[in-house]
Amino acid sequence: MRQRPKVRSGIVGSGFAANLHRHNIARVCGCDVDLVGVFSPTAANAKRFAETHGLEQFASLDELIDAVEVVHVCASPAAHEQITLAALARGVHAVVEKPLTGWFGGGGADFDARGASMQSALAGARASTERMLDAEAKSTAMILYAENWVYAPAVQKEREIIEKTGAQVLWMHGEESHSGSHSKAYGF
Repeated sequence: MRQRPKVRSGIVGSGFAANLHRHNIARVCGCDVDLVGVFSPTAANAKRFAETHGLEQFASLDELIDAVEVVHVCASPAAHEQITLAALARGVHAVVEKPLTGWFGGGGADFDARGASMQSALAGARASTERMLDAEAKSTAMILYAENWVYAPAVQKEREIIEKTGAQVLWMHGEESHSGSHSKAYGF
């Protein structure tokens, strides 16, 4: 009988998404995942999370990345790119919570009626994505996007139809499965 492969994994972040990932890591099929620890820039939160779940608390992102083969990026979206680039540079796979990345500057009064700053936001988000994809191409590891609908059969069928026909999406409708971010900073 073949032994199931073992994968050492760690979590960056210690809030709502980190708890979701921790819960679902235990349900992974096909391999045994050893969730070894957590890192969060807020040491008190990391300590609480580690103690609650019997994990090691790592003092730095680098220490966590060096101890695992897969890192779950469950920190603030503004940190997703930095964490992912650090993991890929060391050949560690990055499971990145949604949103993958974005543009995290300006806003508010910077946005005018013509949408000039919206173009800057779009360009910033695209540039972040390109940096992440370039790092992935140079790495032995991969970015694994933790978007729950990307791989749904209906979405994959629609992707196939669009690719084969050259069609375009004219309208999309989505619904929330929960009430949005649970972060106290959300929406500020």
